[in-house]
Amino acid sequence: LFQIPQKSDTKSAIKTLYQARNGDFWVASRNAEVYQLNAEGAIKMIFSSKTYAIGNVYHIMEDSNGSLWFSTKGNGLVRAVFDSRSKLGYQFTRFSAETSNQFSISGNDVYFTYEDNKNRIWVALFGGGLNLITQKGSEILFTSKFNSFKNYPKYGLYMEVRNITEDKNGRIWVGTSDGLMSFKNDFKNSESIEFETYRSDNALSNISDNDIYVLYKDDADDIWISVFGGGLNKLIQYDERKKKPVFEEYGSKEGLKSDVILAIV
Repeated sequence: LFQIPQKSDTKSAIKTLYQARNGDFWVASRNAEVYQLNAEGAIKMIFSSKTYAIGNVYHIMEDSNGSLWFSTKGNGLVRAVFDSRSKLGYQFTRFSAETSNQFSISGNDVYFTYEDNKNRIWVALFGGGLNLITQKGSEILFTSKFNSFKNYPKYGLYMEVRNITEDKNGRIWVGTSDGLMSFKNDFKNSESIEFETYRSDNALSNISDNDIYVLYKDDADDIWISVFGGGLNKLIQYDERKKKPVFEEYGSKEGLKSDVILAIV
């Protein structure tokens, strides 16, 4: 158990917490301060306007190379690479939307990042849709519906992305406020990705509602889906021939105290 300094207002409340592979805890508060603590709970560094302002952090992920990715509200995506020579212990790079650069990140409200089993990093943006990070030499490029995804859903749908996960068969699942989306990860290039979408009013889906709040994969590789106001859904199977996922629904009728589930751990 550890404690971070408390302020008199509610903005010091914890927004997200993550433990890195080296044992360090990273704690982000609502007042846009990020705390780095060791495994015993002692503060190693506070990242704020006095040191380095990462921003208002929604989510933290460590990739297979040991880099940390901070998803922020309004401040883009921040990558931290360990550097023992730096006073902060890391070298930080911020990726923000640039109107003059078609391969910049497609928005600054970043909800989530996910590394798939092919070590590709996907970015969930609220308003900017889904992005895939690619590297050209030393340059980081963000591919999206605006520059690459030819088969991405149209009419402004599936642009508010909250969560991403991958099933044991290599199918990537994307949760948005407009419904669930999926695609196989064995595509040849980003232009050829075949996106499938599932909504509660679609014959191909029996999901309870469209506002996907959380995607969670447990230790048994089962995927659980929190649908805002629609309870909890479990992905039972995916029919490759029919291109149809099958869900089992759990809600207040099945004994849950509420059909609004904000987190799954």
